[in-house]
Amino acid sequence: MDNQKVDISVELSGSVEDVIYKNADNGYTVINLGCDEGLIAVVGNLGDVNEGERLSLRGGWITSPKYGRQFKAAMCERSMPETESEISAYLGSGVIKAVSYTHLRAHETGRNLVCRLLLEKKKSKM
Repeated sequence: MDNQKVDISVELSGSVEDVIYKNADNGYTVINLGCDEGLIAVVGNLGDVNEGERLSLRGGWITSPKYGRQFKAAMCERSMPETESEISAYLGSGVIKAVSYTHLRAHETGRNLVCRLLLEKKKSKM
């Protein structure tokens, strides 16, 4: 956790691929975000984010002496996963306690049905 000043004019959005570190006390989080630019290390007070969640971030680039180039998020907005792979990662992340990654893999046909139903439900709310 550094105190570098950041220009917050950069917007970045993508899907959380890995949660590397979470501080439950202050919300400071380190993630790998999959986006158009590739896999990006993101740091900041992101709250309780989980694998598979889609994030829209505003912040800027910093260079950590230890970890190199990272995106430091000043603002974070979540949206629900949209694609089948994002939904599968989101459900498998443990955010919904009744679904586990092992369960999803064991019932691949069921997983596809679950993903389809979630997408249809999301569309009906618009």
